Amino acid sequence: MFGTTMKRACFGLALPAAALGGAAWAQDFPERGVDVVLHAGSGGGTDITTRQVLPGASEAFGQGFEILPKQGGNGIVALSYMETVEPDGYTVMTLTASHLAAIARGETEFTMDDITCLARMTDDPQYLMTAAGRYESAEAMIEDVTSRPVRIGGAEIGGTDHIAVASFARRLGEGFDYTYVPFDAAPATGAALVNGDIDFATINYSEARSMIDAGRIEPVLVLAADRQEALPDVPTAREVGIESIFSSLRAIATLSAVPEDRQALLSDAFLAGMETEAYTTYLADIGLPPSTIGDADACNEQLSSMYTDTADALEAIGFIE
Repeated sequence: MFGTTMKRACFGLALPAAALGGAAWAQDFPERGVDVVLHAGSGGGTDITTRQVLPGASEAFGQGFEILPKQGGNGIVALSYMETVEPDGYTVMTLTASHLAAIARGETEFTMDDITCLARMTDDPQYLMTAAGRYESAEAMIEDVTSRPVRIGGAEIGGTDHIAVASFARRLGEGFDYTYVPFDAAPATGAALVNGDIDFATINYSEARSMIDAGRIEPVLVLAADRQEALPDVPTAREVGIESIFSSLRAIATLSAVPEDRQALLSDAFLAGMETEAYTTYLADIGLPPSTIGDADACNEQLSSMYTDTADALEAIGFIE
């Protein structure tokens, strides 16, 4: 919904600075709280993850981080708002693959050069899921789905799941014949798998965990560089000869024009918020290891790669020319 408003949530106002050093405070930053522009709806994965980080980040920063909702257009409203703010470090945003897609489609004045990542909150890789017991191995699945037209499920058209499928399909070659079937939520996608309405689907482990535990669906491949601690028996696409990596990345970013010393202070604060026991417990609860956290360098490197894959995938499915 465009223009949705809600009461701001404020975390840790006026707490004492910790662990960021005294020299930076001579620069009179921060003098007040920082807005965290959030495109996601209340109660969703990005919303919950962000709110888990902010208390510890506020304590480290010495000022509060306030959620500023800017919902609508799969991140377009949030990006449009960021175009209007001063590059002074007092406004940051959550950043996901949805924003990368909006930039690639030219739906905002922003380019990738205009934003920079401060810290990665999660790197939740996409899994290819099937109905439980359908295939004996990942190789058997690939052999089957490349031999006939298939139906692949996921979230909304043009969203992260769709882009992940398009990226995976590109690696399988031009002969791979598929139809993408969108669903409102992961439980509906899982039900379609069980009922045989679709052949496989892209779902994050954090979304599919209850269905996997119930023995209804199972992960066959993970689109990650390495096997994941939560599901160590699931091979990567690379292991079956498919160079496909795609994640539901959740990060904190700001304008590239923000002074580097302020970027560093913000980055340190958010990383401190991710090192708390509360946040690492939260990660464990959703099946992600501590290594899902990344500093600014790791995050920006990943963003660059993901943006290229996203633009190529969107071109393949006809969303950009």
